[in-house]
Amino acid sequence: MAALHEWSLEDASREIKARRLSPVTLAQAILERIAQLDGTLQSYATVTAEQAIGQAQHAEQEIADGKYRGPLHGIPVSVKDTIASAGIRTTASSRLFDGWVPEQDAGVITRLKSAGAVILGKAVCSELGFIGPMYARNPWNIRYFAGASSSGSAAGVAAGLAFGSIAGDSGGSIRDPAALCGVTGFKPTFGCVSRTRTVPLSHSFDTIGPIARSATDCALLFNAIAGYDSEDPVSVRTPPKVSHAELSRGLRGLRMGVPARFLDAGGMNGEVAKAFAFALGIMRDEGAKVTEIDIAYLRHARAVNWTILRAEGFNVHRSALLEQREKFSPSTYRALAVGEMLTAEDYLCAQQARTLIASEMAKTFETVDVIALPTRPVTAARGAFVAQPRAGDEPIANGDVNFLSLFNLTGGPAISLPAGFDSNGLPIGLQLAGRPYADSTVLSAARGFQEATDWHRKFPSDGEQR
Repeated sequence: MAALHEWSLEDASREIKARRLSPVTLAQAILERIAQLDGTLQSYATVTAEQAIGQAQHAEQEIADGKYRGPLHGIPVSVKDTIASAGIRTTASSRLFDGWVPEQDAGVITRLKSAGAVILGKAVCSELGFIGPMYARNPWNIRYFAGASSSGSAAGVAAGLAFGSIAGDSGGSIRDPAALCGVTGFKPTFGCVSRTRTVPLSHSFDTIGPIARSATDCALLFNAIAGYDSEDPVSVRTPPKVSHAELSRGLRGLRMGVPARFLDAGGMNGEVAKAFAFALGIMRDEGAKVTEIDIAYLRHARAVNWTILRAEGFNVHRSALLEQREKFSPSTYRALAVGEMLTAEDYLCAQQARTLIASEMAKTFETVDVIALPTRPVTAARGAFVAQPRAGDEPIANGDVNFLSLFNLTGGPAISLPAGFDSNGLPIGLQLAGRPYADSTVLSAARGFQEATDWHRKFPSDGEQR
């Protein structure tokens, strides 16, 4: 029988509900594993062991009293360090927030607690949820990049240091580390999950979503955290929830589009291209109807996201950039300060281009149900940014996120799921995306793929993590 940390969230939830697994035993096992491995992986900024055990004890007592709350009851999870937790240090990996202990929970934390989740701690992220010198290590090989910006969330799930993590995505920050760490990362439709009391970066892109081992696990997390929040001005009043029947539809009859010309221009390396072709073959065998599509203006998506993200990021952090420059790392300062040089015309043109891209994408979704493409055109680059680099660490390559940011422009759901490994044993990601509010379609397609494959069940060797 697999060790507890290798169970899926779904499996652990089933055993807890049946009272065959103690939430306290489960929390203790994961906390012991964090203590054993995270000194090297550096996936947690803060571990709240005492609080987690208390929450697990409370969950166990509630379940014994017949007050079972649902699939997350008693499940150990982490949250990205940009998400405020009452009474818990929350830093966003930035000296701007060093020592900040919020008095109130973020809206998404409130929903996690209402669902009975056990919160293990705060997952490391890049500075301000953007870029900068703070990344977890990749558990498949600690000398390779773990992704940005939710690296701690993905690395922790991959290494069995949490059954799921709540993270954020403004240009690929859920899907990028999920692909590089060999786990499943889901960016829901914009506005479905509250952003209240999270450290902001981009008003029109910031999206909260889950990272977990599988699409099913992501669906369970999404159902718990999605919901209207009157404090969030972009919150959707009736966000979609995913029923078991919807999640079980699978791939048969699904219309799947592949933007072949866009991918050809995207610089895919040979191993990613081969893995993607193999994944398409699996989905065809499972009944998906795969066709080539051509979407106008996609080649501009990265530049459009870059412009809007930096203009809005500068606006959010304007005062700090001007008055507390010393509290920013040089790379984060440069990335945000460039927003000051963008004109109103630049921002307007980018938003107009965004509207064009979204319009063309909407036309495409009249003929297909999902779009399939690799999550990234390349696998992890060698090198890692960490708080205390080891001797021999190399500078990190940023990697190409061209395949990610276009779904931040449209606001629709997108998921990254494991689809094989390269010759260095590093994960390759497959991305599936849908029209806004088609979250159940994207999740069911992802589950259909994972029912036909086992890459999401693979675990890195603990020896790579020491």
